[in-house]
Amino acid sequence: PEPAQKEEAQPDEKTEQPDVAKDEQQDPATLGHRMELAKTMHGINPLTPQIDGEVRRASLTVPLKDREPFIAAMTTVINHKAIEEISIRAMAEIYSVAELEAMVDYYGKPEAKSATAKIGDWARMVQPQLSRIIDRAIMRVRTGAPN
Repeated sequence: PEPAQKEEAQPDEKTEQPDVAKDEQQDPATLGHRMELAKTMHGINPLTPQIDGEVRRASLTVPLKDREPFIAAMTTVINHKAIEEISIRAMAEIYSVAELEAMVDYYGKPEAKSATAKIGDWARMVQPQLSRIIDRAIMRVRTGAPN
């Protein structure tokens, strides 16, 4: 009997992008510079607001009367410095020097900070419409209705 052929994975949009960091991931000579750029990026875009947002979201799982004490306890227990170090290391391992320099350059600009702050507003406007379109498409597929 012939061996079964493996089905090749279809590349997604992310894998089709050029990966300029791949060679640098193995280059210890650039790691120090990448670490410094990642630290700079964290200075521009700190994780604390994201962590605080996750804690607030998690607090929705506890009764209203317990939320503030829960948030206070979580804030005390979570090691922000450890999370930041994990994130900095991951950025240094994933991104190339050129990518990190571009990120620092872009996100360091006031316009980029303003644009980033507006992402939630954009998502609140787009998401309901996107959900409606997807829901309609699902119904068409399920019912066989014409486009």
